[in-house]
Amino acid sequence: MADKKQDWIIRPKNTGERLPRLVLQDERFKSFDLNHLIGKPVVLFYFLSIHHPFCVELLNIIQSKIHQFREKGVAIIAISPNAAIDLYEGAKKLNLVFPLLADPEFQAAKALGIALIANVGPKEAIEVRRSTFILDSTLRIRKQYSPKETKSHVLQILEELETELPEMQAYLVKAHAPVLWIPDVIEPGLCKEIVSRNNLESPFNSYIDKRLYERVVPEVLKAFYFKPKKRKTPSIEIYSPHHQGPSKLLRVHAQESEITYQYVMMISLNTPDEDYIGGGLCFPEYSLGIYKPALGSAIVYSTFLLQERLPVISGKAIMLMSYFYDEETTLFDNTKRELNTGVSNKPVSSDPNDPVF
Repeated sequence: MADKKQDWIIRPKNTGERLPRLVLQDERFKSFDLNHLIGKPVVLFYFLSIHHPFCVELLNIIQSKIHQFREKGVAIIAISPNAAIDLYEGAKKLNLVFPLLADPEFQAAKALGIALIANVGPKEAIEVRRSTFILDSTLRIRKQYSPKETKSHVLQILEELETELPEMQAYLVKAHAPVLWIPDVIEPGLCKEIVSRNNLESPFNSYIDKRLYERVVPEVLKAFYFKPKKRKTPSIEIYSPHHQGPSKLLRVHAQESEITYQYVMMISLNTPDEDYIGGGLCFPEYSLGIYKPALGSAIVYSTFLLQERLPVISGKAIMLMSYFYDEETTLFDNTKRELNTGVSNKPVSSDPNDPVF
């Protein structure tokens, strides 16, 4: 133990902070990457020992309520400083069906901000606080608990999940970013045909332009006072666990390009949570909600927004991507004047041959 006069230092995580990537050994002696949990809410229990009576009782109660967590679509994991062999024996004895992760080097405890650290000579002394965390589907901390009881604690978690994670209800976002949702831009059958051919050559490109003109441009005009005059050639983007970079924050407007794009458009060509798990966009300046357009639907947002593309855990997310821009400097004055000509889902021009781009 550290000297009583020695200061213990704890660096707690703040609500809204995302966990760094953690890879720990589970009770089956396999590597468990916590990033694989992205895409669904998580309740993380950090307990002190598989041999401690309080912890054993807590694990038993979690096990008895596991079906209620699963009905809510919530993943459960439990971490302790025990070695994997101890967790293997404990999980077998208690008949646990949720992952137990070994943290003998206190890697997870430090990342969670529950490790009290003091320097004792050349070595580091560490004590850990028993804690429970509600994490959202991007692995950001929504709430932290220090359990004093077992059964009442687990029941409290179950009761407070929807309060702490309001987006669990049909992906509702409590605080919306200025993102435009446009349903039914491309028919589901055509989406599947585009995916099967994996190209946007004729006749797809001309029909897609027609649909953008009829379905997207009027909505962008209404929402943003902006009528796109130009667009980048649409492309098919595929995101999968093996073909994507790490999750990162960026502003599209700040990326190097000869053209200053003003709005991003993304149309989903397959179905979230059926064809792929995880993925989606987060705009952390506004909320921690996840934006995933439904099959054939689009989202449009400013290139100035700070965005985070979340990793796909399994399957493939297939998107049709394009960018809108206007080289005129008086675009806002022009769009105010044009707003009244496109107030519904009809084309902004009465001439069906009037080209949009």
